[in-house]
Amino acid sequence: MAIVNYERDGNVAIISMNRPEKLNALSKALNDGLEEAWEKFEHDDKVKVGILRGEGASFGAGADLVEFKEHPPGSSIPDPDRERYRRPWALSKPLICAAQGWSVGASSILMVSCDLVIAAESLKIWYSEMIRGLTPIAAKYIVNQIPLLFINQLVYEAEPIDAQTALRMGFVNRVVPDDKLMDAAMRSARRIATMPIHGLVLYKKFVRKAVDLPDTAYYQISLNRALSAGHQDVAIAGLEAWAERKQFSDGGGAEYPLPEEFNRTKV
Repeated sequence: MAIVNYERDGNVAIISMNRPEKLNALSKALNDGLEEAWEKFEHDDKVKVGILRGEGASFGAGADLVEFKEHPPGSSIPDPDRERYRRPWALSKPLICAAQGWSVGASSILMVSCDLVIAAESLKIWYSEMIRGLTPIAAKYIVNQIPLLFINQLVYEAEPIDAQTALRMGFVNRVVPDDKLMDAAMRSARRIATMPIHGLVLYKKFVRKAVDLPDTAYYQISLNRALSAGHQDVAIAGLEAWAERKQFSDGGGAEYPLPEEFNRTKV
């Protein structure tokens, strides 16, 4: 099997890291495989959403420290690959992470760079750089996901946290039994895949901009893009359907029914 597998289940892509004998430690080969998968995912018109997972007992053991030792900071491997851990954040379509077992250092950055995180009960997140004499890079990459005080706790104390603690901190969206992990991730993915693709893509662009822009600039960019060619007609049709309590279709075959409680209201 390839070091990274790309499969399609309907309009859901499943991207699997396949290095279980090394707990999916992020080697250069695995990072290269992920890069190929991201490109395939981006250009796959048949999918609206993806799931990132790790084969075996753990999602990922962090950066491959054997390679890290052979190529210390400033050489050709670690520096470019650090930015690769954040690639899910730069993708145009939503990506769900299904994480179990260990998620250490760089692997947890990869995990929280996804748009949603479904955690198995066995999940353990660990930032161990400090006790290894390394400089942690976690704060830069996850400060928009969880509060800084929690990041400081994880980095300074360098103790693993379990899935329920991760849920309380805001690292993950929900926790499920290990044997239900992919079921839960697929259920979320299929729900997302019923949404209009233009809305999914625009929202993710807005979220990325919101991280860096002042409120007024973000609002103007969001408004301009929402009303750009190809999107305004769909938005108007959706609003009209909402007002008339009709089922909305984006013209691509997908339909988006309103929940029954909204059908009974005047909102």
